[in-house]
Amino acid sequence: MNKVLIILCISFSNLIFSQTPESHVSENSRLRKFGIGLQLLGPTGAYSIYTNLFVTKNVNIEAGIGIFGYYGGFKYFSRTKFNSVSRFVGLNIGQFGFGTLDSDIQKRIIFYAPYGYQFMNKKGYYFSVEIAIVAQAKLPTFEYYRINPYGAVKIGKNF
Repeated sequence: MNKVLIILCISFSNLIFSQTPESHVSENSRLRKFGIGLQLLGPTGAYSIYTNLFVTKNVNIEAGIGIFGYYGGFKYFSRTKFNSVSRFVGLNIGQFGFGTLDSDIQKRIIFYAPYGYQFMNKKGYYFSVEIAIVAQAKLPTFEYYRINPYGAVKIGKNF
């Protein structure tokens, strides 16, 4: 009888003190998945607009177009809690220059590898700063062109 009473007390206490789905909402379920933003500098050289999508709570894919090119890629965020700073690292691949292959504006493929910090509030507004390494190659031959340090500043909103 004592064993049954102890088992019932333990079961009842687990039921009372456990967290229910209504009282415990994970950060992942509150994550704002789709976003748009503006970027100063970055993979397109000057100004660009872009869109992003969190495919998991830590992995974000991004695509953008700017004055001198377009790009697409991904970022891995160390954490995705609201009202905190998250570190990220990523890789973007794009094209720099809209001219034809015969024009004076030489088309180049770029590999842009950013490392940065992002702050996002609970309403989905965010601000991020990143530094990056940019590797460029001439098209269509993929001849080495140059490797430079670079960076970007971004503002945007995720919905």
